[in-house]
Amino acid sequence: MNRQHRITTLAALLLATLGLCAPASADLIADFDGVGTGGWTLDNTGLLTPTANAAGTGARGIEFFDQNDGVTHFVAPWTGDLSAEIGATLRFGLVFVVPAGGATWVPLAEDIRIQGNGTELTLNLTVDDGGAPALGTVFDFDIALTGATFGVSDAVFANVMSAVDFVKIRSEYWLGNGIESYLVQGQAAAPEPGMLGLLGLGLAGLAMRSRRRMKTNTRFANPA
Repeated sequence: MNRQHRITTLAALLLATLGLCAPASADLIADFDGVGTGGWTLDNTGLLTPTANAAGTGARGIEFFDQNDGVTHFVAPWTGDLSAEIGATLRFGLVFVVPAGGATWVPLAEDIRIQGNGTELTLNLTVDDGGAPALGTVFDFDIALTGATFGVSDAVFANVMSAVDFVKIRSEYWLGNGIESYLVQGQAAAPEPGMLGLLGLGLAGLAMRSRRRMKTNTRFANPA
């Protein structure tokens, strides 16, 4: 194996390593820029405005400001045949903010709602399980768009996704006027440090082996 071939092989292995570390599926929520709302709306009374610094977290997104008691959802701008998104990731973040006093925590299983072809699927997120979430913290979610996630068969899920009426993400976990929350772009899945270390060691070992072979070949080509 000549030197150029070895370099090409190492480069190919490096690219493969990067590929293994990359997220497997694309986000469905575009990066909010703090200027527009990206086509998102609400299904209850409230104000929806873009923000460049959600609750002081530095996350860009859209802010919900409650003007009416009752659960409200962010309504996604996606309708129609979304079959191509089956198996993709619905990745997003929520920041919960509520004024002091007067608000009531309401844990409901309406966190994600998808309706299509006369069937509505709902999903309860883990943020409901341990009581009221900590305020001002960005909660990142990676929702696999599969039947298993929503507790139905693949056939039922495919039927829903083939003619979607709405996709909703719950924006409110408290009842009471003046409540705020933020929908932001979720963080990309990071590769595991252990996997990166093993892959790095593997590449380093290949590089050292290549250098040793080059030195051996040089000695034979130029004997002392």
